[in-house]
Amino acid sequence: MHGQKKWQFYYEPEQVKKQLLFFDHFLLGKKNDWMKQPKVNLEVREKYFVGKWLPGNSWPLENTQYRKLYLDASSGEAARGGLSTLKPGREAVVEYSGAASGPGAHRAEFTFKFDKATELIGHMAAKLFMSAL
Repeated sequence: MHGQKKWQFYYEPEQVKKQLLFFDHFLLGKKNDWMKQPKVNLEVREKYFVGKWLPGNSWPLENTQYRKLYLDASSGEAARGGLSTLKPGREAVVEYSGAASGPGAHRAEFTFKFDKATELIGHMAAKLFMSAL
């Protein structure tokens, strides 16, 4: 897994060496160090083109903790707003103008603040119910 351009990573000299190890091992039956390679090698990104590489033994990674987060668009005293680990008590609606652009009140935004340092690794999914008026 990588966070850079799709083919940029594939053709880097270090990665080409790994590919040759793989092909030599599985296609030519050569004894080499392929089986010592980590089963998973992924790039954990901090920001654009900045990240660190982590090896893993399985996918999903060991110690993976899946969390459900709920959009809470309700307003009033009991509203949590943003994303929450608690399911909202009632249905709510957020409206905005899709014709506008840039920051401001014409966007629907939801935030979540983690209480400790957290790495988001792997797939994410969102189930949204939307309509255009």
